[in-house]
Amino acid sequence: MCIGCHGVKGDGNGGVWTLGEKYSKAHQLPRMPRDFTAAIFKIRSTPSGSLPTDNDLFKSISRGLVADQDMPAFKFLPERDRWAVLAYIKSLSPRWVEEKDYQQPAVEIGHPPLPDEAMVEAGKGVYAKMQCAKCHGPTGKGDGQTANELKDDNGLPIKPRNFSDASQFVGASDPRGVYQTFTTGIDINEDDEATLRLTRRSVGEWAWRGSRRREARRGPHGCCSGGLVCSVGFGTGEDVPDRDEE
Repeated sequence: MCIGCHGVKGDGNGGVWTLGEKYSKAHQLPRMPRDFTAAIFKIRSTPSGSLPTDNDLFKSISRGLVADQDMPAFKFLPERDRWAVLAYIKSLSPRWVEEKDYQQPAVEIGHPPLPDEAMVEAGKGVYAKMQCAKCHGPTGKGDGQTANELKDDNGLPIKPRNFSDASQFVGASDPRGVYQTFTTGIDINEDDEATLRLTRRSVGEWAWRGSRRREARRGPHGCCSGGLVCSVGFGTGEDVPDRDEE
């Protein structure tokens, strides 16, 4: 099930990706599948630059990355098979052995406060201070002035999130999930900086302008840490438990 996209070697060069442009451009994936040999993952509960926990990987496999139209959810597989795939993925990169004694623990996330008008205004201030509008636009529609200039490390375009469309979140979209993304960032390559340097209070300003979610990326434009996608907002979303109740 995985080889078609991630390739026999797990390096992201599966046939769905390498042959997509030639034979099915209309259905080509929006970006290169994850290279498991590099062991750099978007969705983590650990600080930026750290390896994800086993539960992070299990949740990504189970939930999928449907928002990116990349990877479907595989929760239909028996739990034991998902844990087995996770173990195999970890065998594809030496990072899991080399860094096992230096693994960062998951960030601690408390319970978010209920948003009020003061918090909405404070969140709006954070959105302006961090120059989120450069990529995501003044109303969060993903139409900022630099939106068409963003590219990933493979030279492929990156489309900023449209925060008015809740389905676009890759990670969990509940308040704690959004806080996690904001705090840990989304790693893109090995040269990315650590996570965004904001105070806990600033990160805690969950929303501005109602329930619209906020996410920002600092690339060459100086608005956020390189390779980092951060979020501020609140919403609802179903999380995947550490273990299924099957």
